[in-house]
Amino acid sequence: MNFGLLGLLALAIVIVAVLYVVALLWRLRHPPRRTAGWAIARGRPLDPGAVGAAWREVEASGLPLWLVGRDEATLERSDAPLAVLLHGWGNSRLDWLGRLEPWLSSGFRLAIPDLRGHGDAPGASTLGDADREDVLAILRGIGAVGSASSPPLVLVGHSLGSVVALRVAAALGDHEVDLRGVVAFAPYERLRTPAVAELASREAEVGVLLPALLAGLRFLGVREHSTSDAARAIRTPLVIVHGAADLISPLEDARAIAAASPQAELLVLDGAGHLDLWSRPVDPASQAPSVEEVLRSRVEAWLR
Repeated sequence: MNFGLLGLLALAIVIVAVLYVVALLWRLRHPPRRTAGWAIARGRPLDPGAVGAAWREVEASGLPLWLVGRDEATLERSDAPLAVLLHGWGNSRLDWLGRLEPWLSSGFRLAIPDLRGHGDAPGASTLGDADREDVLAILRGIGAVGSASSPPLVLVGHSLGSVVALRVAAALGDHEVDLRGVVAFAPYERLRTPAVAELASREAEVGVLLPALLAGLRFLGVREHSTSDAARAIRTPLVIVHGAADLISPLEDARAIAAASPQAELLVLDGAGHLDLWSRPVDPASQAPSVEEVLRSRVEAWLR
């Protein structure tokens, strides 16, 4: 047996595995950019004005941010209730343009940022780690926290954005803020959940590569956090919307997060996946309202 040849083969396997993990780390931290060019190529709206809303663009905490209202009067009202909409990994603020109506018709002002490494935002994605501090800085910058006159606040997120929303809500317990509730679409418990989904989508050996991938993220300064711990810390209503057929954020994660919060309501949508949650009926077998209608009723109750 040629042990020298076996040694070279083993070294080659290790080098290939390391390069594969490095490529995955790069992809996780540098998701596809959904910017104006992406929207134009697909015939999608470019900004809130294209869907009939009043808006302006500002920069907060170094991130591009849309401030949106149903009209100029609402946009200028500092006392209007504020909803912060946080997109998922690989998406951008453009993803919310088809979902503004229930918030606008309920009189909200909206703050819609691009998270780090997404859309037009600079840098690399921190996968929910430093994003919490970014969103807290945005809230301070637009006057949503820190004073007795801060407006009623609702945090809304999808996937990565829902994890960030819950972590922000937990952190707001130490701030002067009028937080009324959180809406979380397809949240997951820990960063390893989407990492496993990414490995599985490539038919990679999860058991071998996942520890190396998580170690690489820690080396880059990206820490894992428990979403259930964040849910346990909040004292406001929480609505979780999750698809029973979600292959990225398993339903077990949503159940665990909901169980951690005494004020959580979990809406499970049969047949829904990770991305098709918004306009589905809550119960397809009945005349039940859509998720959009349910959320509207819950959020309007929070504002009373």
